[in-house]
Amino acid sequence: VHLVGNHSDVVPWLQALDVFVLPSYANEGVPQALMQAMACGLPCVTTNIGAIPELARHDLTAWVVPAQDVNAIRLAIVDLLADESLRSRLGSAAREHVVATHGRALMLDRMEAFMPPADPTIIQRRMDRTMAAHAGFAARRARRVHRNCTARTAIATATTTGPNHAPIPSARPAALALAAYFS
Repeated sequence: VHLVGNHSDVVPWLQALDVFVLPSYANEGVPQALMQAMACGLPCVTTNIGAIPELARHDLTAWVVPAQDVNAIRLAIVDLLADESLRSRLGSAAREHVVATHGRALMLDRMEAFMPPADPTIIQRRMDRTMAAHAGFAARRARRVHRNCTARTAIATATTTGPNHAPIPSARPAALALAAYFS
């Protein structure tokens, strides 16, 4: 067992597995880890706790065992490792099921179905406030620039990045604020 820490891209790690095991025994929503493993086409061993049955159907999309039954989990892992065709069948069915029921496009459609249509004027006001906040940040950052830094360098530094050095969507409002500050 290797504890590799937190990774933002789990796909290569999941693809390195032969079998994915999620032995939940208490309250579970729809586990993201199980959904990701199934989306990668991994055969999965899990329990029927909480909302797991929405994803995992025994011998159809996963191998489902009773909660807290260590021997059943062990036997399921051994059976899957010994039977390549079973692993392949469960992995393929798992991927098809997750994509069909929890795919990105479907989830966005479901969210849009119960959200009211967006008011364009509200969206524009929020964008204007965001840009104004970025401009204010740029001006504050420029004031902190060392005294022998030229105004041009300060403007270039302040207009290309926002808080935590993240790029800002548009440098124009920040540049206008800095032009006012340096004039």
